[in-house]
Amino acid sequence: MRARLIVLALALVMLVGGGFAVVSFATRSLPGPDVAAVNDLLARTESGWGELTDDSYPPDAPSLTVVDVSGAVVYSRGDLIENELAAVRERARSLTVEVGGEPVGQLFVASTDTQVYEAQTRMLVGIIASVLAGAAILLIRVFVWIERRILWPFRRLREFAAHVADGDLGVPLEMDRGNHFGAFTEAFDLMRTELAAARRAERKARADKQDLIAQLSHDIRTPVATIGATAELLELGESDHDRAAKLRLVVEKTRQIDELMSTLFQANADEIEQLPITPETISSEELATIIRAADVNQLLREFTLPDALVDVDPRRLAQVLDNVFANTSKYAGTVMRLERDIEGEHLALRLRDFGPGVPAHEHPVLVGKGVRGSNAADVPGFGLGLYTAARLMERMGGSLATRPAEGGGFEVDLALPLSR
Repeated sequence: MRARLIVLALALVMLVGGGFAVVSFATRSLPGPDVAAVNDLLARTESGWGELTDDSYPPDAPSLTVVDVSGAVVYSRGDLIENELAAVRERARSLTVEVGGEPVGQLFVASTDTQVYEAQTRMLVGIIASVLAGAAILLIRVFVWIERRILWPFRRLREFAAHVADGDLGVPLEMDRGNHFGAFTEAFDLMRTELAAARRAERKARADKQDLIAQLSHDIRTPVATIGATAELLELGESDHDRAAKLRLVVEKTRQIDELMSTLFQANADEIEQLPITPETISSEELATIIRAADVNQLLREFTLPDALVDVDPRRLAQVLDNVFANTSKYAGTVMRLERDIEGEHLALRLRDFGPGVPAHEHPVLVGKGVRGSNAADVPGFGLGLYTAARLMERMGGSLATRPAEGGGFEVDLALPLSR
């Protein structure tokens, strides 16, 4: 656009300048007669007054007219100039004829250079007009060249970039490789090809990952099912109450693993939003069972829950509690205490340990993806447990937050939506 404006500005300047030149040449003053020659003609007229003939003037004298004071023509040769008005129109010189110191008439002498001047003017005007026409044609050609060789390729590159931004990598960049942007054209088209190849490779890698997850899910579920079946058989023949409870826990955990494996192929740690959520209405007794099943290391002190119904996905809630209890075992290793209350439309559960905890200023970001406490450097982990738990609680209509416990320790607050 800027190049186009520059070309148009140059064309306007040339046209205006040429127009001024034409006007200047067309309106310049005509040269007058030779002063010496005119004075000689005046002297001859005054000396021969009353008897003026062709012999009174030289043969090469210009057109002239002599009139007396009454305006009557006394002598004329060439074009007749009868008065001052005609003299002005013909650009002739007007002189007063005096005899004996008294004016007796007027001498009108035509300019000998008028015709030559007018011919020169016409020629110069023609030359200027030809130059302007040539300049206009040249500017048009320059504009067309800029349009075809610069502006149009840029527009094509802009359209190509828009296609790439929209994810359409199948549209080639069709452009003359011989123009001044041919190298850019080839580079951009190569970029499109490479992006398309990278996208195909990404799709293949994702498909391979899904296949691998599906295969691993199948391979893992087989031994887990065997463990579950074996534990159930052992539970049936076990008379000791504590051992039977532990076997029931093994059976419950194998079922939970089986359910997780059935959805593992749908998501991984980076795709938590794809995990299906299916809320159910469960009672306080069912909720207590899920909590105790998550407490594998039996860290939780005895607790009771108020009579209430909550709408949660039992599988996802078990996953949340597993992460909470696993963190306590990993970072604190102490007993845990559970406090509960009804707060508005939620059942609030507060799970607290008595370990070293986390500095207070770190809690607001502790449930972020990949975030770990500053005192967890020596403990293996990826900072995904609380992040996953918090996102699952949010998708179930509840929430998860952490804060320092009074007197030291770490507290996890869970808000479970009450059934309406």
